[in-house]
Amino acid sequence: MEQAVCLLCGVEDERALLRRAKPRHVVCRRCGLVYQNPRPTLEEISAYYQQGYWEDRGPIAANGANGAEPIRPASLDRGRFVVEWTQKYIGSVERVVEIGCGRGEILAYVRDHLNCQALGVEPSRAQATTAAQRFGLEVHNATLDDVDLQGRKANALVLSHVVEHFHDPRAALIRCRDLLADGGWIFVEVPNILEPNRHKRLSKWLAFEHMYYFSVGTLSRVLAEAGFAVKHTETKAFVRVLAQMQPVVPKGWAAMPASANEYRDVLRALRRHEFIYWPRYAVQRAASLLSRGRAVASSSAEKDQDD
Repeated sequence: MEQAVCLLCGVEDERALLRRAKPRHVVCRRCGLVYQNPRPTLEEISAYYQQGYWEDRGPIAANGANGAEPIRPASLDRGRFVVEWTQKYIGSVERVVEIGCGRGEILAYVRDHLNCQALGVEPSRAQATTAAQRFGLEVHNATLDDVDLQGRKANALVLSHVVEHFHDPRAALIRCRDLLADGGWIFVEVPNILEPNRHKRLSKWLAFEHMYYFSVGTLSRVLAEAGFAVKHTETKAFVRVLAQMQPVVPKGWAAMPASANEYRDVLRALRRHEFIYWPRYAVQRAASLLSRGRAVASSSAEKDQDD
């Protein structure tokens, strides 16, 4: 494990969000960015990913290599987001590259609906192979730092639930600029710290593999510091952002007005989540136990009749 400081403020002025030692997610008192501290080193998180992480996301065999297997609803939703925003705000694109394309469902949907060239970058060999076999995609089994597209530039990059995994999202986004044509666009989707998943308890939702949790404000600031101008945003249980690459990367950290500090907003959002989640969970749990009890009683009654 290693110590970390706030990506946006460069200091360690934090408050722990849960009473647990690992993973320990904190919120910066100066800006409201949520990050993990201490956090696993790059070597430790790489080992963690190699211990069945990808398989735990669901089956990754190339079943239905002809595309017959249905695409998961979440992937469909995220693919539609890229397609609709491209058509509405950009027009057309010649080449789309997805960083962390996984099994290729989003990228294949984008390719088929925008009629564009699609390239994937995926560090998991199993998932990269699945994407290539199932959808006929060109997928580079590499990390963002190591990928080589042989000089081909993208008109748009897609990073869907990827940025929160990076140790240094700002540096990763600056690296993304190398893969983009001048004036290129970037689509980013991440979990929304101000709207935690209402079906999960916080101890499950705040995951070990997530180095950061963003709001639209903190994500927009990281993008700005990497040289991207945010053009459009959407927030639900996720944050979706469309940004355009600017000619120059700003020097230093972007100035943040005191009014932009989301520290208290984060605390209120998490308290609201707990207030709503636990009563609902208690009702669901009670209903489940009651249903199970009735099933056992019914089974016993049938057995008595048979005897």
